[in-house]
Amino acid sequence: MKAPSVDTKVFLVPPTILLLGLVMLQCIPAFAQTQPERCCLVGRSLAVSLVSNRAFAQSDSNPRLDLFDRHKWLYSGGPAATCSVQPNEVLVGEPVTATVTASNFNPKHTLNYVWSPSNGGGKVIGKDATAEIETTNAAPGSYTVTAHVTDAKDKKNNGASCSASFLVKPLPPKNPPTISLSANPASLQSGGTVNLSANCTSPDGVPVSVANWTASSGTISGTGVRPQLTPLERPREQSP
Repeated sequence: MKAPSVDTKVFLVPPTILLLGLVMLQCIPAFAQTQPERCCLVGRSLAVSLVSNRAFAQSDSNPRLDLFDRHKWLYSGGPAATCSVQPNEVLVGEPVTATVTASNFNPKHTLNYVWSPSNGGGKVIGKDATAEIETTNAAPGSYTVTAHVTDAKDKKNNGASCSASFLVKPLPPKNPPTISLSANPASLQSGGTVNLSANCTSPDGVPVSVANWTASSGTISGTGVRPQLTPLERPREQSP
């Protein structure tokens, strides 16, 4: 028998065991799924020769043939999926790329991908692990896209789902807003108040509002488009 190599393990077996040739020990995948710790010498060749009155066994391992590596999907906790989007913030009309990473599926089977956007979150294009979301008709807001991954060849535990969120921001206006002011009454006696009114519009149809009011003299009370102005009282002229 040739001298063992560096990767070879030699161990003593009872002299009653006599095994000639090569024996390939295989592990049944279904058994490995439930009790992987009891599968030993998986994918390894075992040769035994008789020396004197004792037998020695030589085991040469080959990690590439290890069934634990080839069948990890059987006992790794079931199918799983992880979703991501890039970028996670866009302006209306900009695309979003969604990606799903599937794991613990049978690597020999072809997977099916179904993408589902949340209501108003744009249109999903693509039926693979990567899809594109069009936001041209999406309203500004926060949305979620969900991926469903299934293995049609497996009858049990054959699917996984995941979701990712993204934000659609409104486009900046192309034109500045316009505003017009009015005061009623236009003149008044000392001690009176003036009702102010602001009319704000945007050529681009963007909602606009009045942030604050300032006056060169007097006090403004109230907010919004209809506050009130109380002018300062002028000192009375003294007669000579």
